[in-house]
Amino acid sequence: MEQQHAKTPTRIIYIALLRVLSLLATVTMVSHELTAQDSSESRKCDVIFTEDNYAFQDREEATYLANYKWGLISTDVGEATIRINRIINANVPNYFVEVTAKTYKFYDRVFKVRDTYTSRFNAETFLPEYFHRNVFEGGYTKRSTLTFDWKKKELKSITQRKKNPAVDTILSLQDCTFDLLSLLFYSRNLDFTFVEPGDVFPMVFALDDEIYNLKYRYIGKETVSIDLGNFRCLKFGIQVVAGDVFKGDEEVTLWVTDDRNHLPIKAESPIIVGKVRITLTKMNNIKHPLTSMS
Repeated sequence: MEQQHAKTPTRIIYIALLRVLSLLATVTMVSHELTAQDSSESRKCDVIFTEDNYAFQDREEATYLANYKWGLISTDVGEATIRINRIINANVPNYFVEVTAKTYKFYDRVFKVRDTYTSRFNAETFLPEYFHRNVFEGGYTKRSTLTFDWKKKELKSITQRKKNPAVDTILSLQDCTFDLLSLLFYSRNLDFTFVEPGDVFPMVFALDDEIYNLKYRYIGKETVSIDLGNFRCLKFGIQVVAGDVFKGDEEVTLWVTDDRNHLPIKAESPIIVGKVRITLTKMNNIKHPLTSMS
């Protein structure tokens, strides 16, 4: 029993780091031109910019480092990379996004993580058409595919956990329902002009065989220092789902650049044991000048 108990904190640590790597796809639920009183049913999800003025461009790439801290212990355990490409699918302009998350080789011996998330969404509306994730977490595997049918307002989910038979699920689509990755890039193009500290907003996204309705809030402006430099940022707090790692009463804190790129710079959250942090370490083909950087 003592040996099994000794392994439990380690497993919590690595699951937590994995969750925060995955949260890179959800933490940019940034604010928009609506007021906090607007409900998810009444709000619009139209993109107010043309593609020439988007916050990103074809072949943008960003890499993030995952760090775990517990007392005096601070260690870098893995990284995640986000890539986006503009494609043509059935004569319609789309964006294809891929996120890969992995632990470093040293930690593979303890809890190996190799995750891949992909999404294809309409280049004008940002509405998703297809989402897939392939998860390997310490021997646990999951494959999940989402297909969005906006004419029928239906979402088809096919999810396979471990070696169990795949489960087909049909869900009803709400307006402005995204997958994790289309939500990330949609959010980067929204208007921050009228947002006030304390404003709370809804977010709706599908994952596996569920649709989540959570909230995020705008905290204010803050300068963040990372290895790449100092960045003037917009700061947000994002609601998390209670489970093995998160208690459910805390938030993931996110910082995005206060410029036309709205690029995520850092995210951090307390967990049941310690704290996890993700910081931007590499960026390529960023569309607009980083005027927030000093």
